Amino acid sequence: MPNEAFAVPKIGLVLARPDLRLTISRSLRELNVDCRISEDSYEAIDLVRSTAFQMIVIDEGYEMSVAGDGLCSYVASLPMAYRRHSMIALIGSSFQTLNAMQAFSRSVHVVINESDLSHLPAILLKAQTQFELTYKVFDSISLTEDHRKQRKF
Repeated sequence: MPNEAFAVPKIGLVLARPDLRLTISRSLRELNVDCRISEDSYEAIDLVRSTAFQMIVIDEGYEMSVAGDGLCSYVASLPMAYRRHSMIALIGSSFQTLNAMQAFSRSVHVVINESDLSHLPAILLKAQTQFELTYKVFDSISLTEDHRKQRKF
């Protein structure tokens, strides 16, 4: 087991309506995830370009009203070598919580219905555990210089 003193801190990004930000950031803190809150998709994209987020939580309704699906589209367009390091959760009123097909169709790892936000820490923990099990095999693969040159921003 790795030494906790040298463990990389988990950082999460939240792009959501003001009324949901507090709920989401509290849930992330319960999971020991340091939270960064973005006001809009443009700022969120800049943060994703400069910071390695382990978890990104997006409020679908807020993002659509602010920038027309900017962050989701940006993250979906990244090469898998970069996407596999960030679990992406999408919150919306039209989703069935933890529905894998809805998540797949939106190019995210988990979808969460707004009515289930009271259970958000447990949902995110389950999704993060599944994400880590799925992508753990890639942890030993480091990015080569050629991959770094191909990164599209």
